[in-house]
Amino acid sequence: MHSLRKSTTALWKLRKALWKLRKGHNGALAFGKPLPGKRGFVLNGSVDYVAPHQVLGWVWDSAAPYRRLNVVALKDAKTVSAMVANLYRPDLAGAGIGDGHYGFDLRVSSDAPCKFAVQVEGDQYQIPLNIGHFSQPQIEDLIDIVISPRNFKLKKTNLPRTIDFIRLDPNNNCNLRCVYCHNERSEGLIDLSELRELLNTGVDSVGTFQIGCGMEPTLDSRLCDFVEMIAASKARPSKDFILQTNGLLLHRHDYRRLAAAGINWVSISIDVAEPETQKALRGGMSLEKLLRNVKDFRARCPDVAIEFITTVTTANVEKADSVVTIGLENGIRRFTFREMFYLPENHIVDHSRMPNLVLAAGQFEAMRKSILSKFGETAEFIFADSNMLNDSWQNTAQRWY
Repeated sequence: MHSLRKSTTALWKLRKALWKLRKGHNGALAFGKPLPGKRGFVLNGSVDYVAPHQVLGWVWDSAAPYRRLNVVALKDAKTVSAMVANLYRPDLAGAGIGDGHYGFDLRVSSDAPCKFAVQVEGDQYQIPLNIGHFSQPQIEDLIDIVISPRNFKLKKTNLPRTIDFIRLDPNNNCNLRCVYCHNERSEGLIDLSELRELLNTGVDSVGTFQIGCGMEPTLDSRLCDFVEMIAASKARPSKDFILQTNGLLLHRHDYRRLAAAGINWVSISIDVAEPETQKALRGGMSLEKLLRNVKDFRARCPDVAIEFITTVTTANVEKADSVVTIGLENGIRRFTFREMFYLPENHIVDHSRMPNLVLAAGQFEAMRKSILSKFGETAEFIFADSNMLNDSWQNTAQRWY
């Protein structure tokens, strides 16, 4: 169900490396130089990492710290990537730079050149480079682990002591049949007591722990038991404790137990705010039940952040703003849009439908611009194209075995 969500692997690795890089620097002096932006703007920022397919950095307007700026990567005056600079950077927050939500992670297609200019959108001034001490080995040293019924026996004998990100599927099944899902299912389960022993004897520390990766965790009646066990173990995360779900069966579990154990972020997949299209893309989904569970969860756990995640296809690209509208109406302020990718060699997906659901060139970018023009000042957004998701899915799939 959640195969597209695995793209967060690279993003979390780069964020973590930057946090390590910044540690030990003295206050805001470590964070770039003022930028001579438009009248009324007092801009600071830097580009911290540049790779052939990625540019990472931050920018903020100190005169309006709650304003989130649009940034673009340019080559020969042509935009090759863009996003809202709203990713959280604890190093910025720790240095007194607003609330820390000023990071950007620009991705570019595989055929784009690797020499970029990075600017605030609509402004002619470039964000300066600050990459003197940031290197690829620091990224590769970060540890991201997937644990599922398919690989649990192997992980029991091959688990690092310090882990930056654990993604756990306690079960290997899902209650929905999404047309674009590339994941193989089974009735396999991870034994709770065996996982407890592994986490307490094989792990010293974990940065972020996510329950729900390729399958649906709320299908497992033991969900609260797993969450509480993790919270009481050495693997209790020092940063985020995430539940990733389609939300349809969330009501079967005790919300307060989840929150009391430390869940601070719930990611819910929703493709469109229109029931028939939603059902066509995600067999078994009920938009009415999903929204009822979202409202109930927010009422009982107001301090837990909720994010909507949307897979974008030809069936919903023209309706994507409806997800933001219905999210804002229900108090949601975080949204991730991911372009559907298609692997023709995969034996799980519905090949009779997938080719017609693949976006044409430029459709995803047009959708991004439309959403930002309508909602850019009211919510946080991440956009991920199919090239990045395809690469990340294959890298994550390798870690399952």
